[in-house]
Amino acid sequence: MGAWKNNGVKKNTFSHKDGNIEAAAQGDVDNTTITKPSVLKRVQAVSDISGPKETFHLVSEENSGYLQAAAASDLLRNHDQAKNCRSRLSNSKRNLKNVDSLAILLQECKRQQMSLGEDPFIRDVNAAPELRCVLGFDWQLKEIEQFCTDPRNFTIFAADPTFNLGNFNLTVTTYRHLKVVTRRDDHHPLMIGPFLISQSKTSETYNYFFGKLTALNKNLKNLLGIGTDGEEALIDAMKNKAVQKTFMHDVFGNRQGEIFEKGLVDSDSKDELYRKLDSLKVVWDERERQFISPNQSPSFSTFVYEKANMIVERMLTEVRMNAGLGNPPTPFYTNMPESANAVIKRAVNFQESEMASFALKLAQLIKRQREDVRGVLLNNGPYKLIDDYTHLQLTKEKWFSMSSTQRTAHENKFDKTWQTQDDIQEQQEEQQFITSLSFTAEEANLTTVPLQQVKHVFNKAQSLLSKENTIVSAPGSNEMAFMVASQMSKRLHYVLTRQSGKTTCENCLGWTSSRFYGHAVAVAEKLGKLDKYLDWLRRRDNPLNLTTLVTFDSNKALGEK
Repeated sequence: MGAWKNNGVKKNTFSHKDGNIEAAAQGDVDNTTITKPSVLKRVQAVSDISGPKETFHLVSEENSGYLQAAAASDLLRNHDQAKNCRSRLSNSKRNLKNVDSLAILLQECKRQQMSLGEDPFIRDVNAAPELRCVLGFDWQLKEIEQFCTDPRNFTIFAADPTFNLGNFNLTVTTYRHLKVVTRRDDHHPLMIGPFLISQSKTSETYNYFFGKLTALNKNLKNLLGIGTDGEEALIDAMKNKAVQKTFMHDVFGNRQGEIFEKGLVDSDSKDELYRKLDSLKVVWDERERQFISPNQSPSFSTFVYEKANMIVERMLTEVRMNAGLGNPPTPFYTNMPESANAVIKRAVNFQESEMASFALKLAQLIKRQREDVRGVLLNNGPYKLIDDYTHLQLTKEKWFSMSSTQRTAHENKFDKTWQTQDDIQEQQEEQQFITSLSFTAEEANLTTVPLQQVKHVFNKAQSLLSKENTIVSAPGSNEMAFMVASQMSKRLHYVLTRQSGKTTCENCLGWTSSRFYGHAVAVAEKLGKLDKYLDWLRRRDNPLNLTTLVTFDSNKALGEK
């Protein structure tokens, strides 16, 4: 068969000679993967309000990026593909004045809320009586709860309106990340929190904002320290939504109009500071008891006493005057929100933006902020873990040997772990008093019980032996009978050890099913008979009894008429 070409005229050039079939040269073969229509549709929607680069990254991240995407067709090939999709739009459609921001915000809000596995950023869009939009991830709210509500260690939650970003008002919130510090100067880095896009800056608007934040995370009502640049409506709203009393006025002073009430840091000497501190302790303790459980002791006054030397050395009136802050010295400064405003303006190239496009850019900015913090787990990036959390740092070899699920679990562990120096000291003190058993789990040699279960039971026994009054002699004359506290209920366990080593624990689910549980191990160890108890268990050589386990709490009269 000969070659067939079509130069505008149909030609039949068939022949009946035998030979190999060869395709006519058609130029370079295009192996480009075809992008899914649903992805292209999403590209066109995002292109309405974003440039090619932003569109490329946003759509890629929505489909889990290069490493986690389900298929190559879920991703754009390059920036040019995003640019080509955008170029099909008419110039009038891309004009900011012709973009329906409210429609796009509502559409994005609904899409994010309905997307499984996606942490929504656009949380609420309100069209009347004015346009209001709340932006923020759940993990930001959780970090604010961690870092701004614990009286033992907290940072200020600040808010401030910014300008010249578009035809709208933007309120920015900030806090500091207390688990990491910057590599340059060892300071806790500034974190940008949730945002409010609005048309006005009234108390009603800010009440809506902070009310929405506390609705998304009820623990934000316990904010301990709040700050702003003096915006009266913002101050009123923050005070209304922060239910717990703050102690900031007592420490840093309080200005009411032209009158400034001095605080601790305005003391003229060390002696005056301690006199004020002694008089405030009673007031603070009484105030704090309103917001803690009855079995807790007030801790704020203790915290300030511990910081007293630092206040004397760095914050008293004389120190601030010597630092050139005037006479009387300026009571308090914070540039956190202003720094955040500068970061945001750089992210949009100092250009005014349309609201919907701006919201998407903010989401990308906050995600990059989180990635910078995530880098500490591998000792990468601009930050590093403080000493209290270095146990969470992994080597690169370990990290890249982990599955995606394992990495996510480790990131979640980092997010949830929150401890102060007090916690660490308590853990160290408890560890010093942990009572070791006379046998290890491996030495017990219980072949019918999984080793992990043996370790768990031994740990439980060690914990019981390390605490006071958890194991006491039972009423009566039997010196080998004890009452043991339960972690599951208020009912005590009656544990009896015999000369043979057999140790029983009445009304105990764990012991009933396998004859092996922490209460029995603890009592046997206390009596010096753990070796005999283990011998008795090995002689029985009985595995876990599932029938006994399942019917443990059944009615004793079950089956009777």
